Amino acid sequence: MSSVIAAESASYVAGLEALKEDDRLRDIMPRIGTNFSSSDDLALAGALRVKTAILTALEAGTPIGAGGSRLLRGNYGGHECLKAEAARFLAAQTARFFGGGYFASFTVLTGLPQRHDLLVIESLVHASTHEGARAGRAAFRICAQKDPQATESEIRDWRAAGGAGACCATSYQVLLPVYFRDRPLALNSHWPFRRLC
Repeated sequence: MSSVIAAESASYVAGLEALKEDDRLRDIMPRIGTNFSSSDDLALAGALRVKTAILTALEAGTPIGAGGSRLLRGNYGGHECLKAEAARFLAAQTARFFGGGYFASFTVLTGLPQRHDLLVIESLVHASTHEGARAGRAAFRICAQKDPQATESEIRDWRAAGGAGACCATSYQVLLPVYFRDRPLALNSHWPFRRLC
């Protein structure tokens, strides 16, 4: 093995050891127990009510699979009904649905924050958040996890360096979802961020 490959391997091993020491090294294991820490934390994937709704929709002719872009293949009225119902429920003008959290996060972070804005993201947020921040137009900073003071410091430093200019710039704070694998957190722990942004 060449010295370059050996050095790169040692770097990966050191990274894995650091994750293990920080209790963040994960492994694939069989499903056991009750799921409180993943995308199915509401146990909807196995819920009879959801299975029944899916079967009813299929029997009614709801299309399945990825039929391609609605701009190319045409729109399905069921999508419009779903968006309208969600908007009413959320008391919003409209609603958007994405095929997964990755696409939603990436789309929001490349579309909402603009060139003169600041995006502050927590260090352990999902990879889609980091990629969306890098691909977007806004300046972005990475701050410590669940630390309102670190976020405030990043915003203050950005403004002191000339960020915001007039009062037209916006600061966005991107937080972890309500849960973080193996470490549930309360919504209250993030309330201080409301006053920062």
